[in-house]
Amino acid sequence: MKSFKLLLFTFVISIQAVNADVFTVNSTSDGDVCNVSICTLRGAINDALATVGADTIEFNIPVDPINENYFQGGSGATAFQYWLIQPESELPNLIDITIDGTTAGTSNVGNPTIVLDGSLAGDQDPGPSDTLDGLTLLENSHIKALALINWYNAGVRIGYFTGDYDDDAFNNSITSSWLGLSIPFGQASAPNKYGVIVTTNGGTNNIIGGNMATQGNVISGNLQFGIYFDYYLSEGSVGVFGNKIGTNPEGDLAVPNDSTGIILSTRANSNIVIGNETPGLGNLISGNNITGIHVSASDKEINLVIDGNLIGTDISGLSALPNREGITLNTGRNIIVKNNVVSGNSGRAIDLSHSSDSPLKNVDLLGNYIGVGIDGQTPLGNQMGIYAGGIAINTKIGAPGEENIIANNGPCSASAGCGLYMSGFTNNAIEVRYNSFYNNTNQGIDLEADGFTPNDPGDFDSGVNRLQNFPEINTAAHDPSGNRLSINYWIDSHYAASDYPITIDVYA
Repeated sequence: MKSFKLLLFTFVISIQAVNADVFTVNSTSDGDVCNVSICTLRGAINDALATVGADTIEFNIPVDPINENYFQGGSGATAFQYWLIQPESELPNLIDITIDGTTAGTSNVGNPTIVLDGSLAGDQDPGPSDTLDGLTLLENSHIKALALINWYNAGVRIGYFTGDYDDDAFNNSITSSWLGLSIPFGQASAPNKYGVIVTTNGGTNNIIGGNMATQGNVISGNLQFGIYFDYYLSEGSVGVFGNKIGTNPEGDLAVPNDSTGIILSTRANSNIVIGNETPGLGNLISGNNITGIHVSASDKEINLVIDGNLIGTDISGLSALPNREGITLNTGRNIIVKNNVVSGNSGRAIDLSHSSDSPLKNVDLLGNYIGVGIDGQTPLGNQMGIYAGGIAINTKIGAPGEENIIANNGPCSASAGCGLYMSGFTNNAIEVRYNSFYNNTNQGIDLEADGFTPNDPGDFDSGVNRLQNFPEINTAAHDPSGNRLSINYWIDSHYAASDYPITIDVYA
């Protein structure tokens, strides 16, 4: 059925050390100065941009109370410290620069100890060719263990902001950082408009996160989206791994992004990987006010993989921490959703709401747990498992060895099946095979919202998958000598009313 081959991407970030200079920030002030006596973050960035090769910015800011914007408190396990840097305008764009917040030391409660607060930087964009973001990563630039809060636009931008978005951004990474969370405990919001925005025409090896235990970010509490893919127009690659999006740092309480965890806009395109089934590389995408992941990529080959994530659960994968919807796919081509736990959401786990102008094409839903926990058994239902309404071309739900478990979902409505509900299609290209449906309200699989659909003579009715008649069993007999079960059945379906040959699966 499927004719496309999804590209596989290897994300490798290489931090060059050749001819590297190290600039050490020792002040939280915002002046443009970096010398042996005083060095600010702004001054360090500008001096690094003036050198050739990759540079590193470290921190060694005094802890005594004389230094402005140093905060400490608590004791023992709740002891914390951090330095607050409040730029009065947008900081320079980063090229060949690593900003390493780990060099400022640690805090027992786990917060980043360097906090970039945009509350003094302004409340409007500087002009038509710029936006007010915390940090902008362009080429070979990396930020590690920073907190970015209260920025008018994005905490971090990957990519150029120009009228045409026609330059590449490549080899950039964001790791071990908090975007949108209050400091020091991260249990409430200190919102940016977006946590991260990606605006680049191509570019490879752009990574948000890494292994959750050591490199993952917490991207929560933002006014709109956690991660926003916008104007990503041509071939490139972006990986999103090991992040907590919509939760607190512990992953057990919601600190919601006010709209969506991750969104791909109608202008987004090309080779985005969200999660990986390798332990530690999947994301926790839960607690967001509307949707965990939303895709509206128009009629484009986005080559999107959503793999190995927890969507709607807490970090254990066994208790609910709901988004309203888990995954919404509106438009786009070449999408694989596999090996995710999409459970505990207050609405639909997966919503395939296509439009007639830009239908979904080449979508695979494989090996997902929808309504059960990460152990494959614990009941953790959504209001509905999968909703498919609109136009779909080459949609596959389940495959040999990659069956979905769709269980415990509902109640959704009195007339709809709450496992898989399909409605409104004007084509007949949804393949549903090899899955396990159980304990859903009403039917496991429901064609149209009219409850049980009886067979009709000749099967000439219309609707999703042509409202295909089901097999009617005439006899069933067990042969003990060969331990065989013989089943005699028939299907009342005229050759003009079905796509022959008809394949019949038998499930235990």
